Amino acid sequence: LLGENMKARCKMKKEKIPEKNCDVQYLIKGKLYNPILFGSEGGVWNEGITKDSLCPDCACKVGQKHLTNCDIERCPACGGQMFSCGCGLVYEIDETSIPLLGYLKQQQEITNKKMLEDLKKMKKKHQDEME
Repeated sequence: LLGENMKARCKMKKEKIPEKNCDVQYLIKGKLYNPILFGSEGGVWNEGITKDSLCPDCACKVGQKHLTNCDIERCPACGGQMFSCGCGLVYEIDETSIPLLGYLKQQQEITNKKMLEDLKKMKKKHQDEME
């Protein structure tokens, strides 16, 4: 099922990429994680799901990877909503990006540090304005 969903995603993007190149992992905080597939999110997210269910946001089938920016997809690092969790910049890694993994980890670390610094500045500015 996972391979079928990845192939469908490639077709949706109108890319001529072999199916095996569409299998992805997520690079989150410098570590690789497998996506949490629809139906295996756990807790309230699985209530009422049957083998024939479709994701109410991206319409993937049970056992398939959610489409990018799906509101239902969970982050495999923290368990929060993938779309808005606090894990920072996330890269989708497939076999074509493995040679760039070291570079992507570096860029991710730089970007995440900058985002954290900016967030601290914004919080301080907000606190100062509230006083």
